[in-house]
Amino acid sequence: STVTRILLNYALRMGRKPTFVDLDVAHGLLSVPGTIAATPLETNCMSVEDDFVLTAPLAYYFGHTTLKDISELYKFQASELAKRVDQRLANDAEVNAAGIIVNTSGSIDNEGYQALVHCIQAFRIDLVIVLGQDRLFSELSSAVSPSTSVIKLPRSDGVVQRSNQLRHQLRMDGCHAYFYGKKIPNAAPMQSLYEYSPHVVELSFEDINIYRVHDLTVSDVMLPVGQVDDLQRLRVLPVEKTVDLAHCIAAVIHKSSIKDDDIGMDPQSLLAASAAGFVQIKAVNVQTSKITLLVPCHGPLPSKNLVVGSLKFME
Repeated sequence: STVTRILLNYALRMGRKPTFVDLDVAHGLLSVPGTIAATPLETNCMSVEDDFVLTAPLAYYFGHTTLKDISELYKFQASELAKRVDQRLANDAEVNAAGIIVNTSGSIDNEGYQALVHCIQAFRIDLVIVLGQDRLFSELSSAVSPSTSVIKLPRSDGVVQRSNQLRHQLRMDGCHAYFYGKKIPNAAPMQSLYEYSPHVVELSFEDINIYRVHDLTVSDVMLPVGQVDDLQRLRVLPVEKTVDLAHCIAAVIHKSSIKDDDIGMDPQSLLAASAAGFVQIKAVNVQTSKITLLVPCHGPLPSKNLVVGSLKFME
């Protein structure tokens, strides 16, 4: 992520308009952790205090911080994001000329490696930078197409691997920053301590639908031998509203990206749907059929369809 920031800043200082793509679900540089996202950057996005001043990025909610057991969803969403980025580049010559800079996941074993190769192909990457990983450099050099160059850079001296505890805390900090923003230094006694003021709302069960994406096994989808359709493996299923949902981060899906007909909304259309924003499920009261949400701002939700994963935010 550090190299990504450096390259983006160089491009912006040269007057270019690069597109920043973040595929690291463990941290989430453009949105909450558990998302993959993309956004175009301009010179006015540069900030002394923050990495970048961002407009609303195009985000897909993966819902997990690792690819274990659900990597097919990650690859599907990465392909969808790549299609949307291609559409954006095709409609703006200046943005297209600046290209894209992609920050990938730090997971490089098994499912992580397969997902990395998939993303290189989906985004048609022509230059891959590997930091201090001899084995990864060797494997990628033989796995990617001849049109893709792979170079290896040494890690900087003194770089320390982050502990699992620190990684978890950084994820919680990322969720907190999404809802509350930065802490205001020297805040007045009656002033809010944070940049944003999120709201708590209570809704009836019938006011919202909650879904989760499942990656079924080949036997579950009953495909003939040798015919494995990754998309058929992914199933969007409704989630029972119980106390187990407490503290879950949920994506609110863009209403315009959901397929709706006379029969009703097709849950499978949520697979390719982008997120309008995110909420935290604070509490679920089964007795009163009420659900309490922490929302970033006042007003109705963009849609009644929410998607959850395994990511939870404990305040």
